[in-house]
Amino acid sequence: MHLRLEYDSDLFHRDSMEEYLGQLSCVLEAMIEEEDQPLGQLNVLTSTARGQVLDTWRGTQIDDFPAHSVAAIFVEQVMQYPEKTALVCADQEISYLTLNTQANRLAHQLLADYPAQPKVVVCLPRSPELFMAILAVVKAGGVYIPLDVDYPPQRKADIIREVEPDLVLTAWPEQGLSAHCHNPDIAISSDDLLYIMYTSGSTGRPKGVCVPHRGVVRLVKHTMYLPFSSRQRFLQLSSLAFDASTLEIWGSLLNGATLVLMPPEAPSLESLAEVLAAEEITTLWLTAALFHLMVEHQLPALGGLKYLLAGGDVLSVSAVRRVLAECPKVRFINGYGPTENTTFSCCYQALQLPEEATSVPIGRPISNTQVLVVDADLQPVAPCMPGELLLGGAGLATGYYRNPELTEERFILLRVVADQSPMRFYRSGDRVRWLPDGTLEFLGRLDRQLKVRGFRVEPQEVEEALRALPDVQEACVVLRQAQAVEDQQLVAYVAMANTLATEAAVADTLREALSAVLPAYTLPSLFVLMEKLPLTANGKIDQSALPAVDTLPSHSRLTLPANAMEQQLLDLWQEILGRTGIGVTDNFFHLGGHSLLAARLLSLLTAWPTVQQTP
Repeated sequence: MHLRLEYDSDLFHRDSMEEYLGQLSCVLEAMIEEEDQPLGQLNVLTSTARGQVLDTWRGTQIDDFPAHSVAAIFVEQVMQYPEKTALVCADQEISYLTLNTQANRLAHQLLADYPAQPKVVVCLPRSPELFMAILAVVKAGGVYIPLDVDYPPQRKADIIREVEPDLVLTAWPEQGLSAHCHNPDIAISSDDLLYIMYTSGSTGRPKGVCVPHRGVVRLVKHTMYLPFSSRQRFLQLSSLAFDASTLEIWGSLLNGATLVLMPPEAPSLESLAEVLAAEEITTLWLTAALFHLMVEHQLPALGGLKYLLAGGDVLSVSAVRRVLAECPKVRFINGYGPTENTTFSCCYQALQLPEEATSVPIGRPISNTQVLVVDADLQPVAPCMPGELLLGGAGLATGYYRNPELTEERFILLRVVADQSPMRFYRSGDRVRWLPDGTLEFLGRLDRQLKVRGFRVEPQEVEEALRALPDVQEACVVLRQAQAVEDQQLVAYVAMANTLATEAAVADTLREALSAVLPAYTLPSLFVLMEKLPLTANGKIDQSALPAVDTLPSHSRLTLPANAMEQQLLDLWQEILGRTGIGVTDNFFHLGGHSLLAARLLSLLTAWPTVQQTP
């Protein structure tokens, strides 16, 4: 058999075409040699490609990976740096010794009052006491469940009801603490559970990800993506219920570094820039949306950093290029990873981006992490071919709390090499491909999961909450795409029954009802009421047929600007919100505004020239 392959050289590289021919040859040979094998199980990789994706690029394993608990490693830092500042909160500085002593007092009280491995829900504002409480739970061999203080009461109640904790800690107990200050003498394994972190769930309920000690140890010890050391000063900016906080907290406290606490209220871009300079922050993690805003409005403030990490969503190529060009002393890292694999799975240190680059790669697997890119039959795919990303290694969660069915579905055993034992992997649902240099490129999702300002949102959870409200017949939640990640908005299309109220009044009612059960980042910015939602031929909601929402509903009565200043403000709102038809009495947040857009608005207003008002 002779084959001739013709291709468009403007669209494909010769190397890729030769790889395709090699794959076809492998398939034809396998069809002859293994005629009873299902097509989906046939080998499609050439020997070169197989060596790359299964040996060279799959991941690294460090032989002396420490099989220690987080508690033991923290005690090592206390012994090595007893008088060094561990926490900075406003004008307050707390040493490693003081932090350890206070945590020990609560730890001994927990051991006295509760059974082995107590489960403790921690719901405190960002403060020194918050970290004393977390350390106390960890030192007692317990499991902490972080809850954001700003979560609605119903959300907190639902999680607490599922966890059934031994204790819910909402304030530091000034009275009744143990007098013992020594380190508890209990055995804690690296495989013991450390925390349960709840994320948005596709079934309509949040799901708890169970992370063991080894996951955090692998994230911040013996790593290759970031040289952790006692000389660093981390900024603690993320919510405790967001897995980026794992990097901030334990990257600092397990390496003898200093953790500077950002005030608990939502920061402005200016206040964040001030803290970075005043506290001489060396290491900073930002969500993609906040990173883009800082680059746009406060880029010089990032220039004093040594390490800048960003991620949680797709990064702008132009923003990364600006950082590389204008902040040459900063090492920039794109960090990728789900909560199920302890914060980071892959990292990409951007030294420069090729002129033809259209995306920022998510890089290579970090130490003690295994990755595979597979097709629908869970067979490895060749370089440049798209597939689902599987994640394994020491950072892997043990599963979902009290949800064995979902755990079995998402955490699978897979035999990578024929003569080796099966390995455990998490099916990320992310669509990626290997680039020719062995880095990974993110291509999107295989399901409906969304990323909104760095937070994971399952639209099904929001839809279920909407359907549970009176008079709501059907609902569909989608992401309104925008050029910038921070401009993206959730839009809820809702079919109502028996309502005579105006669309604006109904939207306000729905928004208020949802805010009682869902965290703020999952709330739709816009509500579109329809008689019925469009359906496909098989009866499912046809998202492609949903109307665009670039303007306000036609029935909205606009209050026009009364002077030049109001007109300029209105123009600014319309630019930031990406829509027209706005009146001066409209609500910024009801029009799709959120905290990050408000921060951008504030920054623009700060630099806004004074306008001479006309009468």
